[in-house]
Amino acid sequence: MEEKKKQAVESGSLYMTLDAFYSPVYLSMRGQGEEGFSRYISNNVRSHTTGREFIPDH
Repeated sequence: MEEKKKQAVESGSLYMTLDAFYSPVYLSMRGQGEEGFSRYISNNVRSHTTGREFIPDH
């Protein structure tokens, strides 16, 4: 039973965006990668240009 579980586990990717002090500001898992990052940047830029409070959607 354990062998089947181990075989079913897939390796994945973790995408990280760091700030100037190497602190993570955005993390996404495989399958979210570029789409999730572009959504994060879009929301972040929108919040700064409109003067609204930034509320992440992830």
